[in-house]
Amino acid sequence: MAVGNVSSTKRHQQIVKMMVVVLGFFAILALPWHLADIILDTEAEQKGHPAPANTQLITREVAALLIFVNGWAMPIIYASFNAGVKKRITSMLTCGSSLCRWKRVEPENTAQDAGYSTAAAQPASGNVQMSHFPA
Repeated sequence: MAVGNVSSTKRHQQIVKMMVVVLGFFAILALPWHLADIILDTEAEQKGHPAPANTQLITREVAALLIFVNGWAMPIIYASFNAGVKKRITSMLTCGSSLCRWKRVEPENTAQDAGYSTAAAQPASGNVQMSHFPA
């Protein structure tokens, strides 16, 4: 067995583990929504009247919140299973990559560092008119 095959096999196992975790999270967090829907509808049919509105509202809101949590959990799961993704996300969040569009402004930066002359950066005291705009 070649060295490349061992790496490939390990990578495939990691992908299978990640998919099992993703599907497990989805099943656990989406199941309450479906169970609540079935139980509330079945209860209404069997008893002849629906459950109280507050009970339905709270049950459905909690179930919807779990589905929302599932959406937030997926990027975390993907990042935890992939070192490259984890490194890239950390780099982007800390503004340490070339993908970061914002540059940190350090307190010691001055107008002169930004390419402005000191005279232009500090307006003179008194009534100052801009020379490039007509008065």
